[in-house]
Amino acid sequence: RDYGHQETKDDEDAFVYSPVDEFRRQGVILTDNNNSNNSKTKTFRLSTANADYKLCPTYPARLLVPAAVTDQDMAASAKYRSKSRLPVVTYVHRHNGMSIS
Repeated sequence: RDYGHQETKDDEDAFVYSPVDEFRRQGVILTDNNNSNNSKTKTFRLSTANADYKLCPTYPARLLVPAAVTDQDMAASAKYRSKSRLPVVTYVHRHNGMSIS
């Protein structure tokens, strides 16, 4: 089944994971770090708060989070979580919009 997902290959023929492509494949319309105006549902946004891996070293650089949660909220909350692990979105159901966080 084709979801419009285009895989890319690096120099060694291994597929390169793209969080943006994956969330688009799942039907989540992503926006930039601070602007949710282009979002289909305005429910989620892609944050770069962990771009340097200092917020949570075990999480990826880009995190899908609820649009209402600011990067400052994430930084403040991380201080009180085990290993700074925040609940972030990993999957969104294409039809009903329910997420796994």
